[in-house]
Amino acid sequence: MNMRILRIELKRSIAPWAGVAAFAMALAVMYLVMEKDSLTTTGWTNQWTSMALETRAPLYFVWPLAAGLGALQGLRDHRSRASELLTSTPRPTSHRAAVLSAAMAITLAAAFTAVVLAGGVQVLANTSYTHLGWVPISLVGALTVVSGAVLGMGWGAPCPSYSPLLR
Repeated sequence: MNMRILRIELKRSIAPWAGVAAFAMALAVMYLVMEKDSLTTTGWTNQWTSMALETRAPLYFVWPLAAGLGALQGLRDHRSRASELLTSTPRPTSHRAAVLSAAMAITLAAAFTAVVLAGGVQVLANTSYTHLGWVPISLVGALTVVSGAVLGMGWGAPCPSYSPLLR
């Protein structure tokens, strides 16, 4: 994948805003809704495994947001009325979709990683026992957010052709 094309997609797509929105929503859920759990020994700031499990709880809110923003991104070609132009280019559709999916994946995975790091810094301050058993749990959470965005992009791309209200 060409890094120049990826930088262009990061500038002109909603991928950075999707990452900011996912990060803000996840932190809001963690600090405002789940703050009562942090006073116990199994809160998201006291132990590594419970931190990884608790950071997956905001996915109930972040996954639909990522899917919706992915669907909005999937509508981009139709909204700009460039679908006929893009079908005449020699570059296959899968290449264009891969770069756009990579841009969304990078920003959403970075947003989820930032939430995990926010909890990890607090856990590091509260405990002396460190292990890596929490890493696979967090990777599954990041993969969940990324898959929501890619699935949303897949839903959004063909939708305008089926709905007369969006034309």
